[in-house]
Amino acid sequence: MNDRELDLLVREAFDALEVPERASQGTLAAIDQLARENAATPQAAAQVAPAAPRAHRKNRWTRWAASITAAAACLAITLALVGGMARMDAQPTAFIDIDINPSIELQVNRADTVVKAEGVNADGQDVLAGLDLTGLAYRDALAVLAQSEAMAPYLRDDAFIQVSVSSDTPSQEQALTDASEAYLSTLPCRSSCGTVSSQVREEARAHGMGCGRYTAALELAELDPSVSVEDCEGLSMRELRDRIAACHENGATSEGSAEESSQGQGRGQGQGHGQGNGSMRRHQGSHHG
Repeated sequence: MNDRELDLLVREAFDALEVPERASQGTLAAIDQLARENAATPQAAAQVAPAAPRAHRKNRWTRWAASITAAAACLAITLALVGGMARMDAQPTAFIDIDINPSIELQVNRADTVVKAEGVNADGQDVLAGLDLTGLAYRDALAVLAQSEAMAPYLRDDAFIQVSVSSDTPSQEQALTDASEAYLSTLPCRSSCGTVSSQVREEARAHGMGCGRYTAALELAELDPSVSVEDCEGLSMRELRDRIAACHENGATSEGSAEESSQGQGRGQGQGHGQGNGSMRRHQGSHHG
């Protein structure tokens, strides 16, 4: 094998690797530099004293061995760089909770690629048991999840889906929210999408809930003190939204009846009616369906 064939072999090996362009070009440039330095050494020696045929073969073997060593070193460096970048890409930078009755969390990296999918509750774990979403772009992962047989029973027309996005990078958070809303608009059921803080996510996990279910549980518990957050763990998102709506409707009806009664009694016996249900920051987008 001559130097040209060796150089071609090394380049073909690098072409087969999927590495970033800058890393690949930098490594190949280093190989070229080493090759030029190795080629210059025997030429300088030849000007001092002509080499015997056996010595010439020895020099060729030395250059070949040096080239192999250099190529191996460069390949090791490249693989180390690729491994480091792979580990970096495996770090999640955003978290998306999908709550229906199953609660599922998708963790994505800075390229919006799913690096981990896990079921937050038992139904979510059952849905993911036969699916592999890792490595898919977030939009594709949503499609695979929604079109799976395991998810089909939950995507009825009367279902309600809550998608909650959490990220420390505003631009990524907005992009994932937009992608979620775009896909949710293609489904027949009602849905809502919004953002949550990392604190809300931590609190939700402490209660064994997805973020959408947890924030809905907080809202319902505030409207109906007889209901605790733990009571909401087994409720579907549609049941939670229906009960929240009922509380609002009953509250409005009660206030309307009290106001009519107060007016009928005359101004002298009027009473003030305050609202004691407080306020809570809600993280959800517009409904549709």
